[in-house]
Amino acid sequence: NVLGPDGLLFLATRTAVSNRGDSCAAVLHLLARAFPASAQCAEAEMLLARRARAEGDLDACGRLVASAAAKAQEVSVALEITMEKARWLAASDRLREAIAAYEEVLANKAARGPLWPEALYGIAAAYEAMRDFRAAIPYYQRIYVMYAGHAQLAAQAYYHSGRCFERMGDVSAAIRTFKELAEDERFAAAPETARAQERLSSLLASNTQ
Repeated sequence: NVLGPDGLLFLATRTAVSNRGDSCAAVLHLLARAFPASAQCAEAEMLLARRARAEGDLDACGRLVASAAAKAQEVSVALEITMEKARWLAASDRLREAIAAYEEVLANKAARGPLWPEALYGIAAAYEAMRDFRAAIPYYQRIYVMYAGHAQLAAQAYYHSGRCFERMGDVSAAIRTFKELAEDERFAAAPETARAQERLSSLLASNTQ
């Protein structure tokens, strides 16, 4: 009561930054119990859902996402909850539903910023998991063309785009994509750049045999 929902949410985020996960979860649970009608409750339940998903408790994640969505009062929080719902659906192998949830985010202009490239990546990864490589590639390409400033995500998208081409049997497109990634200095430190170089060397060696 002294801290209120704002204070508890701030305390939870500070403990999370300090890598005190159990303490963070305890504060979030307290916030949800003490202030169930507050705007901050939706955000607390979303963060708890994220934690449950990371721990592999998908049932709890689904329950928390549904509860958070029903309580969301701000568009920005509602969009974050939709993203978490999409991640939960993808983790549950409900890939078509995950794609639809990610598309909800892309359809909302308020989702500008990091949510857009993350949603694009989620759709691409879902299509790739379904082995629909042709559908996945344009989403991956949009990330590294339009959102190169998100270097880690862009490098991952570049690499997976190349892998999709490779799995489709389009070796020349795969070589071109891996070569572009390997030569782009913006992504020099990314692990995917080294992996792209390995795939490029392998494909070039196979082509000369």
